[in-house]
Amino acid sequence: MANKGSGSLAGRVAWIAILFLVVPLLVFSFVGYRMVYKTQERHILVTMDLLEQGERGVIDEFIKGQGLALDMMVVNLADQVITSEKLMEYHEFFSEHESAQNLFYLKDGVCLAASSSEFVGKNFTKFLDNRARLAGGHDLFTAKVFFNQKETILLGKAMPKGYLMIAYPINQLLDVLAIVKDEEYPVNFSLINPYGEVIGSTDEAFNGQVFAEGGMPMELIESPAEVQFKEPIEAFRFSFEGRRWAGVMKPIAGSEYQLLFAVGAKFVFLSFNRFIHLLVYFFGSLLIVGFPVALLFTRRFSRPLRDLTEIMALVGRGKTHYRYEPDRYGYEINRAGKTFNEMIETLLHTQRSGEEQRVAKEGLEKEFAIGQEVQQSLIPESLPELAELEIAARYLPAKEVSGDFYDLFQREDGKWLIVMADVSGKGIHACFYALLLRSMLRSFAYKNSDLAEVLRQTNQLFSMDTEPHGVFATAWLGVFDPANFSLSHVSCGHPPAYILRADGHLDECNNRVMSLGVAEITEFPIETTELHPGDQLFLYTDGLSEMHNLKNGLFGEDRIKAFLVEKQTLSTEEFLADLFEEMAWFSEGAPQHDDLSFILLRRCMSKVSE
Repeated sequence: MANKGSGSLAGRVAWIAILFLVVPLLVFSFVGYRMVYKTQERHILVTMDLLEQGERGVIDEFIKGQGLALDMMVVNLADQVITSEKLMEYHEFFSEHESAQNLFYLKDGVCLAASSSEFVGKNFTKFLDNRARLAGGHDLFTAKVFFNQKETILLGKAMPKGYLMIAYPINQLLDVLAIVKDEEYPVNFSLINPYGEVIGSTDEAFNGQVFAEGGMPMELIESPAEVQFKEPIEAFRFSFEGRRWAGVMKPIAGSEYQLLFAVGAKFVFLSFNRFIHLLVYFFGSLLIVGFPVALLFTRRFSRPLRDLTEIMALVGRGKTHYRYEPDRYGYEINRAGKTFNEMIETLLHTQRSGEEQRVAKEGLEKEFAIGQEVQQSLIPESLPELAELEIAARYLPAKEVSGDFYDLFQREDGKWLIVMADVSGKGIHACFYALLLRSMLRSFAYKNSDLAEVLRQTNQLFSMDTEPHGVFATAWLGVFDPANFSLSHVSCGHPPAYILRADGHLDECNNRVMSLGVAEITEFPIETTELHPGDQLFLYTDGLSEMHNLKNGLFGEDRIKAFLVEKQTLSTEEFLADLFEEMAWFSEGAPQHDDLSFILLRRCMSKVSE
């Protein structure tokens, strides 16, 4: 639990500054900017809708006007032979009232007459496929490339003996709509075909862009609930050439074409400079109010330091019963005062503390001695003498008592239970758990010939005692039959045992399950092997593999394997003697941190009969 008044004085002043200055500033900025953003967004939607309706009306009127012109020409030329000269007359007439257009008379897709002689004889078939039928019997065509011209709108109507068309460059039409030309606040009008593709735009960079599924990614702008549009409005945001845009798109009356009106997204945002000015004004106001408040709190925070100074002066004059009382705003001063109080208490009770430490030390020494006695009792006093077997074992305790032990126990059926185990933890409690585990193994294994059942019962009972305390044990267990030299074995989370065959091949006995005392174990992968003449079994605890030297290098399992092969010809006692010598050389004088336990069992070579 944190001490009363924990934290730094400077930190508290900073937090107060944040509380009175920064937090309101952030809240104001967020709320205010959000309100302005929404207001601007609403205004831009309304403005875009109005402008789009107006400009779309211009296009609608233009198309209607071209349709009326076609109707007039169809009526006037119905009974006449249509020639280029007559179309030129109509062209000159239209040019007096608006921008010049090209007129064409087609039959079977081939131009027979035109207001411009360069089109006579040209095949228009490929332009006739992209057709939209308008009201009044007119057809609307668009072409990205119309012979040697750019994007073009064509309006046509069938005649009794042919087909009459008017061509008008799209860019000339859209330039009329370009009401604003500004790099900082761009405004764009684009004509979009039924497939969502831009076929003409006031900004040529938009030509060819696709505003449909699979094309330009568009983010829908929800219309505010308080704004009701006369016609449904489809507004969206999109990014193009590094700029953010807002746009609306509506169909052109009587056709499948649409008009896109887009503006630079900067229209939506409050001026950045204006926003900075608002922040500066607000911050200045808060600073004028917040600084005196922070100064007042700082003076209040200095009071505990004055109190501590007075208490120290009184104690220095011999009035040792005075103590510093923590202040609500003391923070580090409270900790210093607490340390000062503890120092006085320590000086007054030095003798009693020394006595308590002596008693505690004697108790620890007694506990350590008991632990050593328990641990020594775990180690067999003598090793069994079995025919054709040579057995050697060693146990080297570390300075701290732990739970290592090994056991060679003869069962009722004459077979031997071989155990190499290591209980987790240190101290006397680990020794007692090791003693408990050894007793359980002996009890269950004495009459039960099934090693898996012995382990299952042992683990079940052992877990009942260890689970509340988080204790567990690793163990390698084997059942050796001296009648046929068979060895059934399994490892419960323990380092692998090694069987070095007479021919020098090294087998690793590493059929493993989890450690004992952790959880229920339902299956034990028991394996059985035979010790042939000259084979030897080596068991150890992790104190060997995890031994380290002054350079923090580990002894490791590879070194163990190599040593087994190298010393194969030695007797079991000689092997262990050389192993201790190897460990001393490797450790370079580093202290031993864990117990060391070893068992080496070798089947003697068969005697050759005379």
